[in-house]
Amino acid sequence: MEVFFSLEDYPYSGTVSATIGTFDGVHLGHRCLLEALDRLACERNYKRLLITFSDRPTSFFKQDVTDASLVLSLDEKIEMLRGTGLVDVLFVFRFRDVYGYSFDHFVRKILLDKLRVGLLVMGYNNHIGRDREGHFESVRKVIPTFRLDTSRSLDGEGISSTKIRDRILKGDFSRAFKMLGYPYFISGAVVRGRAVGRHLGFPTANVSIPITKILPPDGVYVAKIYLGSASYRGVLNLGRRPTIDVSGARILEVHILNFSQEIYGAILKIEPVKYLRSERKFKSLESLKDQIRRDIALSLTIGETDYL
Repeated sequence: MEVFFSLEDYPYSGTVSATIGTFDGVHLGHRCLLEALDRLACERNYKRLLITFSDRPTSFFKQDVTDASLVLSLDEKIEMLRGTGLVDVLFVFRFRDVYGYSFDHFVRKILLDKLRVGLLVMGYNNHIGRDREGHFESVRKVIPTFRLDTSRSLDGEGISSTKIRDRILKGDFSRAFKMLGYPYFISGAVVRGRAVGRHLGFPTANVSIPITKILPPDGVYVAKIYLGSASYRGVLNLGRRPTIDVSGARILEVHILNFSQEIYGAILKIEPVKYLRSERKFKSLESLKDQIRRDIALSLTIGETDYL
């Protein structure tokens, strides 16, 4: 899958089939749309183009970070789309660069003239252009368009990125997993911290995460951690570490069981499996150490797929 961020760099002059959307989470509903794109493109011998955005439209209009949060960072979304095998070319716009375009301008000047779209595949609730003015009936007058009229559902509930984000915010990993089709995860580089965990006898990896990444409630979780192709069990702490840190900064750190490597700069993928307890302030470091021992012992009694 090739990825482009600039129309000037887009190299294709041949006709493509395309779909467009934020595709946050690349969930099971999105998979239906991608499968339709794949089928229709193959019938016409077109390349499969997916047009997406580096941010959510709400991030441009709202100040509340929660309203702009994403299930997947841009890098994660690119890798998830690559893994589907259903996209040949990915084009990424910044929403702020195109939000003011009318649907007619966007379809004619961008989709037709620049990206050479010969068939547009739209979801059942897709709209294009300023103020969502471009609905299926208006778009199809300008460009050949196919609409997928159904959406995936789970136990009678429609699958959407909004509902998945809500489940993650509530720590409902089981429901999020079933809607996504894969476990919710957090990925980021290991950065240097104050080494407090190491001094306590429980070294932790501090993980840097994008500010737009949606996160579950603060607390302590059983987690599965991936470093390259290797996987480990661990205990994840998400929060402000009130016993040892007065800054109030929200930090994600993970203690990897039976692990002693130096991994600064490495990328970890972390899957929270099960909530253990809330974060709280302890009276002493010894009390904190005792609780960490209990957290680790409890984590060993919980299966890696307990949330499935």
